[in-house]
Amino acid sequence: MASPSMVLSAFAIELFLKCLLLLESKEIDRIHSLNVLYRRLSHKQKRRIDKVWEQEARPKLDELRRKFGLPHPTDLPNALVTCARAFEHMRYGYEDPERQVFYLGELPTILWRIILDIRPERVKEA
Repeated sequence: MASPSMVLSAFAIELFLKCLLLLESKEIDRIHSLNVLYRRLSHKQKRRIDKVWEQEARPKLDELRRKFGLPHPTDLPNALVTCARAFEHMRYGYEDPERQVFYLGELPTILWRIILDIRPERVKEA
């Protein structure tokens, strides 16, 4: 079940980054690379996301890195480069298992909270 969850998580990151771009009145191209979408955000928005990532997600990843010797960077910009095409690579993981790298599981929740902070009126109580 881990692989399908990671595919959906990577897809959620893509959609939430695109949502943030739309909230900044930027056009959305047919692009799926997470790091490219992130780079298109305003510096203010990137700093906001980075701050939460550094407080909440990076310490957990750094601990895993120490325990298990994981070789991947834990700062958000470089993690996004490493996992940039995770949605595609995870969906077709059987073709090349070595390309299946995804460790941004905390990011969808972070992005969702930031979106809600920007536009809380868009979410209606069920």
